[in-house]
Amino acid sequence: MSLTSCMSGSFTESTLPQTGSTGFVNASFIDGEPKEKNQNSYKRHLTRGYYSSTDTVRVLLITSPYLKVVSEAWAKDDGKKNQSTPEQIEQAAQYMFQKNSQELVSKKTCFDIELNSDSVQSGNDSAWAGTVKEVKTQKEVSLSFSFSNQYIQRDRGGWFQFTGVACAEERLDPKNSLIMTLKPNYRENRTIRLSWTYKAQ
Repeated sequence: MSLTSCMSGSFTESTLPQTGSTGFVNASFIDGEPKEKNQNSYKRHLTRGYYSSTDTVRVLLITSPYLKVVSEAWAKDDGKKNQSTPEQIEQAAQYMFQKNSQELVSKKTCFDIELNSDSVQSGNDSAWAGTVKEVKTQKEVSLSFSFSNQYIQRDRGGWFQFTGVACAEERLDPKNSLIMTLKPNYRENRTIRLSWTYKAQ
């Protein structure tokens, strides 16, 4: 099992907060051991959003400390269900963290996506194009998109909720500050820009 399937929405309600399209990212949310153990603190700090009458897009920058907190929470919840020992829970957390670090952080820069739209086409991988650029170095990398085949249909088919992951083709450094540019191919002349500005402590 991959955390990419459980980090995103629960398919019953939004799990990423409503935030602005720009904001600072503190160093402690990017590197090292998590100082904050609350998932919601990471989600508020690392999520950027775009809102219109037809589309709502929330994007969370996946970092190593965030993955560690999510892995520990997942292992505890899973351990309670299976009556696991503390040692088994710790081993499960380490396994999930290492596995997802390889997939989402070590070799790539990835983002969790939660999408609400009045277009069912919005949940197709090919419906989106985008790039991420390091502000400091001007290095720019294309994004690839992977949306879940599961989605919620609301309001008699007039509103759809999708979750997915977008990854840069190579690893970028959030300490150089990041700007994401998204283009929904199912909309004409629409460009979405989100930014994570690094703030040293």
